Amino acid sequence: MTFSLGIITGILLMIAIFLIILYFKSDFKPEEKKIKTINNKPKKKLKGGIIPPPDELREAQKRIINENKKYGRATRLEELS
Repeated sequence: MTFSLGIITGILLMIAIFLIILYFKSDFKPEEKKIKTINNKPKKKLKGGIIPPPDELREAQKRIINENKKYGRATRLEELS
C-alpha cells in the first residue's frame, strides 16, 4: 500500500514539475499589433492644481480664519480664497 502510494505521489510530483517548467519556458509573446496599439495610445493630460474652497464656508472654517487673522497667521483656506 505504501509503495503504490509513493509511486503515485512521485508520478504526480513529476507531472507538476513538468507543467511548471513548461509554463515558465513557454514562448508566449503578445502580438506586435497589440504592442503597437498600447504604445501609441493618446496620453491624457492630467490637470493638477488646488481645489478652491466653496464660496460659503462652514462656521468652523470661518472661525478658524477669523482667529488666525487676529493672531496674524495665514491658513490654507485663506491662501486658496
